[in-house]
Formats: sequence, structure tokens, C-alpha cells
Amino acid sequence: MKNNPKELIDDLKVIRTIHSNQFRKFANYNNVYLVITIIVAVIISFIGFSGIDNLSKLIGSNENPYNKDIIQFIMNLMTLLILVVTVLGLIFKFERKTSKSYNAIVNLTEFISDVEFTYLSDTSTEKTFKSEDLPLYSHKYKSLINSLPPTKDSHYYKALKTIKKKKKIKKFIESEEYDNKNKIERLIYLFKL
Repeated sequence: MKNNPKELIDDLKVIRTIHSNQFRKFANYNNVYLVITIIVAVIISFIGFSGIDNLSKLIGSNENPYNKDIIQFIMNLMTLLILVVTVLGLIFKFERKTSKSYNAIVNLTEFISDVEFTYLSDTSTEKTFKSEDLPLYSHKYKSLINSLPPTKDSHYYKALKTIKKKKKIKKFIESEEYDNKNKIERLIYLFKL
């Protein structure tokens, strides 16, 4: 753990950004998974409740004996698809990963706020941790880091890029150029970053 609160906070913000990126990714995966599951389940339910005979009459004439077989095949394929989607959901556990990343963000933000309030507020003159506080913050830091989900080096580099992009966005929003552009021009500029 670093002895300088500012450096520690900077490191924790990078770690928080890593988990924020992970949270966003897993939340998107989970949403796509849920949409696919719902669509397939609705199609299976529609075919099942409508009945194969009624659907074959609706789709085509009774002269084609293959209509019922095709509809039965589609229903069987969709049933298999719902089974595959369910198994993939159990394997990848997007919802659990989303929850873990969210909890990491909350815990990191709480720790960052605690250090900022104690050492970086306007009234604080401390530039390093007090000797009596160092064991406490060191223990909190170790406990927090050990409770976080594992990450890769590529997540670290992506987090640095995300932080750099956020700084550019903040600089643009605080600039006079931002005030001179209309909403569409602002959005176009931000998407180019």
C-alpha cells in the first residue's frame, strides 16, 4: 500500500474503472442473454399454444403435408435453443459477474471517499498517512483488494484508456467550445473521442 493518500486514491480509481468497465460489459451480456431467452420462450409458447394443426392451416394450404413437419421441426429447434441458452447462462453466469463487479465498485468508492474525506479535504494538511492510521488503512486496502474479482492486464490498459477519455470529455464539457455547440454537435464531438 502506498503511503501517499493521493497516489493510493489514483490507484484505487484505476481499479474502480476496471470493475466499472467489467460491470458494463457483463450487464450488456446479461441483457442480451435475457432478450434472447424471452424471444425464444415466446416463440415456443406461441407455437405450443396455437397448435401445430392451426399454424399449418394459417401458414399454407392443407394440400402440403410438409407444413406440419416443418412447424414441428421449428418448435423442436426452438426447444433445443432454449435449452442451449439456459445452459450457457448457467455456464457464463453473467448476472453473478455483474453483481460482483457492482459490489467492487461500491466498496472501492466507499474506501476512496473515506481516504479523501480524511486526508484530502480542504481542512486536512496531511500529505501522508498518519502512523496510527497506516495499519488500519493497510488492513482495509488488503481486505478490499482480496475481495475483488480477478482481472487481467488488458483490463488495466483499457481502464487507463477509459480514464484518459473521461478526462478529455470533462475538459470539453468545461470548455467554452462546449457552450458554443448545439446538442447534436456536442454528441458528434463526444462520439469522435
